Amino acid sequence: MVRSEPGFLLPTTLSSGEHGELRLHIAVTSKTVSQTLRGTITYLVEVYLLVD
Repeated sequence: MVRSEPGFLLPTTLSSGEHGELRLHIAVTSKTVSQTLRGTITYLVEVYLLVD
């Protein structure tokens, strides 16, 4: 296994094409997750401020 991205372990047997697709998939996934987390945190902060 080779650590190519922080927090992600990738097998060394991937070809360059598969590796590029996987990197793209990881980038899209992490972007979506971060947007979801940001939205959730924003929502929770707004609810907390409204209640408080």
